[in-house]
Amino acid sequence: AFDPTWIPSTLWYHDHAMDITGFKVSRGLAGFYLMLDEREEQLIADRVLPDPAQGFDIGLALTDQRFNADGTLFYDFFDHNGRLGDVFTVNGTVQPFLDVQRRKYRFRILNASNARVYQLRLSNGDPFLVFGADSWLFPKAGLVKSFELAAGQRHDVIIDFRHAPDEVFLDNIMLQSNGRKGDGVDPGKPTPLLKFVVRGAAVTDDVTIDDGTIIRDQWVPISGNEVVAARSFRFESSLGAWVINGRFFNPRRADVVPELGTTEHWTFENSSGGWWHPIHTHLEGFQIKTLNGKTPPFERSFNSDLVNLHGGEVADVLGRFRTFTGPFAFHCHNVEHEDMRMMGLNDPRPLGQRSPLDGETRLDADVSGVVPDCAELEDEQRIYFNAAGDQDRVNGRGVGFPDCEFDMKKRGNQS
Repeated sequence: AFDPTWIPSTLWYHDHAMDITGFKVSRGLAGFYLMLDEREEQLIADRVLPDPAQGFDIGLALTDQRFNADGTLFYDFFDHNGRLGDVFTVNGTVQPFLDVQRRKYRFRILNASNARVYQLRLSNGDPFLVFGADSWLFPKAGLVKSFELAAGQRHDVIIDFRHAPDEVFLDNIMLQSNGRKGDGVDPGKPTPLLKFVVRGAAVTDDVTIDDGTIIRDQWVPISGNEVVAARSFRFESSLGAWVINGRFFNPRRADVVPELGTTEHWTFENSSGGWWHPIHTHLEGFQIKTLNGKTPPFERSFNSDLVNLHGGEVADVLGRFRTFTGPFAFHCHNVEHEDMRMMGLNDPRPLGQRSPLDGETRLDADVSGVVPDCAELEDEQRIYFNAAGDQDRVNGRGVGFPDCEFDMKKRGNQS
């Protein structure tokens, strides 16, 4: 059944090449993908929301970059904590500025970084008016002074420049020294990301959106009474890489097979110590019921497709599997963690229909990391584990090799 609660608005896309997503994302292979439905068009026509056609609706993609001495982009394939940069960019520009009028603007703010976590505020102390997160609009708008934005998250916000000083900065006040996690918020050490240069007199015919304005007028929360199944997912480290419930990602294995058309209760638990994990689901989003046992902040209280788990945190979420069969990925959006196997497959199916992803059946011989049969890979000029004992270490994890007798003297398998 059609459900206006889940009509998308601000989406984005990025290269998802298996094992090298982090590298591709660091190169900027990403973009916004914006949707409009009748309700949002009506809000624009009624001058509740700013009009994109007039230049008052602007996407801001935040990334941090690191450069080699010759100006090329740096990337370390052996850093599995998560790539951090020491140069901040907005829409690919270093130290950007934007001329704005004294009026309300809509900004779709996207964290397109690999592992950087932002805590955003305005330098003049004004609040943001938040009315959407990730792919969806809220039932109503609300004021927040500051908000956290983990990799992959989006917030739709209104910034009101009518009474602002001539210069306002979009600041990041989250300190972070490595890709593992944020080091904490320090308002005394802001990093300016974008300078707004405010010009002219305040307009008199501005849009009317304000605190409490109804945005998505047909929005219904998911009820716990709808739940037909509960599942738990632990995000952990193992063998120098990352696992979900003790298993590395396998493109041949469906980790979850919900019944299409039903609602489930999922628990995401960060069991990896001090690391942070922003957990993201493809296709369908969810509603966060509790975050570490508490009600989530306003800006994460409605529809989301990503929840950031600080060290030891637990999120309880409800999600509906409304439309399509899979498989669809769910993963940590610190994309270096994803590349190091912290990803699973969700394959919704009609009642009684089994998933073809049984962990063994040959589906695509060219899928990276999947051995199609016991033929010698060296004969095909492909590689496989080259350290003694690797085969045993991944045995039972659902990845790697079938039970084969390889020629240990071949070039690709010598230690």
